[in-house]
Amino acid sequence: MSTVESAAPIRSSIHPVMWVAAGSVILLSLTGVAAMTGLLPTGQARSGEAGASALAASSGSAASAAQRQGVVGDNPANHTAEATAMSKQPPRQVGGPAARSSSAPAQTTDASGPVAARNEGTIESIRTVTRKGDASGVGAVAGGVLGAVVGNQFGKGDGRKAMTVVGAAGGALAGNEIEKQRNSTTHVEVAVRMNDGSRRVLALAAQNGWRVGDRVRIDGNGKLASAG
Repeated sequence: MSTVESAAPIRSSIHPVMWVAAGSVILLSLTGVAAMTGLLPTGQARSGEAGASALAASSGSAASAAQRQGVVGDNPANHTAEATAMSKQPPRQVGGPAARSSSAPAQTTDASGPVAARNEGTIESIRTVTRKGDASGVGAVAGGVLGAVVGNQFGKGDGRKAMTVVGAAGGALAGNEIEKQRNSTTHVEVAVRMNDGSRRVLALAAQNGWRVGDRVRIDGNGKLASAG
């Protein structure tokens, strides 16, 4: 009778190092599959995240700079400096040469107004003045001779001589006065109260219809004209 021998247990001949290598291969395969399916972030995703972070950082920096600029702009000292700079700027002229030329006649009118007013006034009084003329001596001589002749007609002796002398003297005085009267001149004096309060007197050859209270203007030649 044959004896069946039991089979001895088969021991694994795989080395532990091979198990580790196989596990590593499986792990790498799983990692590759996860990366391809998007389950595991790749280098591009990480670079995108880095770019987004940089963009967010730059936006934050710009916002901070704008905020700092706004704070500086709201500073009252800056407003004061801007107002001072604007006040130092020369004023702008409105209008061209036409505007400046149109304003010139107005200035001329304003300047001539006070001058005309100073030359105007009101007649305050009118009077006729007679001025005696100068005696040349002819009247005195003629009067003396005539007086002597007349005086000689009165009295006798020494009385006649005395009357002759008196007649000659009286005749000379009378003749001299008569000559002055003959050479006398007559003119009209018009007193004008000016607008500035002063008083001017003008000598006119005739009254020429002027009356007290008339508004007149005195020109540069001393002549009167109506001031309306």
